[in-house]
Amino acid sequence: MTININSLPLSALGFIHGFTEKSSLLRLREVSKSMQKLADFSHQLFQNTLVSNLEFNARDEENKTWITFRYLFRNPSTSYYRDYFASKTCLKCAIEKLNITEYRFDEFRNSHIVTLKSTELEEFFEYLKPITQKTKIQKLYLSNSLKPNTIDMCSSFVEGKIIPNMMIDNRPPQKIDFTRYLQVIEELQPQYVEFSTGPFSKSE
Repeated sequence: MTININSLPLSALGFIHGFTEKSSLLRLREVSKSMQKLADFSHQLFQNTLVSNLEFNARDEENKTWITFRYLFRNPSTSYYRDYFASKTCLKCAIEKLNITEYRFDEFRNSHIVTLKSTELEEFFEYLKPITQKTKIQKLYLSNSLKPNTIDMCSSFVEGKIIPNMMIDNRPPQKIDFTRYLQVIEELQPQYVEFSTGPFSKSE
């Protein structure tokens, strides 16, 4: 009896993945596009990847807004190394599959740092979100450089996750509208919220 592996539910594929050697995963990439995706993102799809910090910043340069997000890993264990390198593969494969040509990928102090144009961020997050459903985030960091529509995209990306800690960073201090930041706090309901020092403003 022949079984079409492409038609199996994700739970069944996860069971198979648990007994599959790395060399076999590489061969799976040759079966079909869906199997290629399974091989590239298998760790995120089936393992509880732990990310210590997920951080978002923005900057304007050459009439473009660039969004930088950072995955920070802090747990020096065997599982940490698996999470770290699998996440690197995941992010790079997503960039490649979406044909994103203008980007920057850096590794620094246990971190993956990805910089994209704001116009490509939503598509990137939409692609990654179903893949990273099992990724656990301990702390979400939002800087004062983010515009409301970018905050919306960041919030949508982590929607449904339990994030115990959150930081709103107003450094260097700016007088900005924090309404959308406060809405994210209400949406995510973190246990602890940290605000940096600086003047606050709330819209009427």
